[in-house]
Amino acid sequence: MNLSRLLMAGVMGLALAPLAQASSTADSEEKAQLRKLFCESKGGADITALGELKKSDDVGAVVVCKLPPSPTTVVENQAALRLAALPLTPVTATLSPPSGVYKLAPGASSVNTSCSANLAIAKWAGFPSSSNGNATLNCRGYNGGAAGSSLACKIEWTGPTQVAIGVTPYGGQVAVNFSCLAMFNGSIGTVMDFSYADPTYPRIRYGSVQATSSMTITQ
Repeated sequence: MNLSRLLMAGVMGLALAPLAQASSTADSEEKAQLRKLFCESKGGADITALGELKKSDDVGAVVVCKLPPSPTTVVENQAALRLAALPLTPVTATLSPPSGVYKLAPGASSVNTSCSANLAIAKWAGFPSSSNGNATLNCRGYNGGAAGSSLACKIEWTGPTQVAIGVTPYGGQVAVNFSCLAMFNGSIGTVMDFSYADPTYPRIRYGSVQATSSMTITQ
């Protein structure tokens, strides 16, 4: 498969048809309402405007949703169960770069996708019931495959994120939803970097770079 023939670029915005089709003259209140409705449909809340958004020239509208924690299962205070020193980072994360097989609808030129991070923070003595930190998601796609460097889709968002502590399998999730223009059928590599830090509790922090996956676009 000729990976160089696949381009992810152009329309990068909400995985919501009404916003993707909204004119450039739509006011900010209308866009904010669409973002709110989209995140609420996922059971979460729109936090796009609470953070700092960076995007490439080909990126349009973007929505960032804070989704609720998993069904609550509280774990015991781990500090009381261990004699060893506290780890520097009692945080684990499951990263989900854009991935999967996408079939273009007749007449459509873009596919809807997302990248997300599920966070779990261990319960330790002295920690509160929730962590109010800052998360950074950096999601991108390369149309040249593993050997290429042509970056076509890129979105980065940094903003406040709340995570319930001591809840498994995860205490919170942040997701960036967007659509990418697909010029040709084929496969494209995707990459995601993610970090999280709590300014009040320095031990609560996490960082991971270059979590990789791929998207396949078909007719």
